[in-house]
Amino acid sequence: MLYAVISGVIYSLIMDVWTVVWYNGGMDIALYLTAALTALPHTLMYAVSNFIFLWFLAKPFGEKLERIKIKYGI
Repeated sequence: MLYAVISGVIYSLIMDVWTVVWYNGGMDIALYLTAALTALPHTLMYAVSNFIFLWFLAKPFGEKLERIKIKYGI
C-alpha cells in the first residue's frame, strides 16, 4: 500500500517536470515548485486512488496469480 501511494506521488512529480519543460522550454525550479504546488490536488488524487484500487483489487488479483503459478508450476 505504501508503494502505491509513493508511486502516485512520484508519478505526479515526474509529470510536473514534463509540464515545466514543455511550457518553459527548459527547467526552471521556481516554475517547477509552482507547478507542483498547483498540482497538489491531483497528486493526492493519484496517491489515494492507487491506495483504494490496491485495497480492493490486490486480493482478487493475488488469487488469480497464485492459481496461474500453481497451474504452470512457476
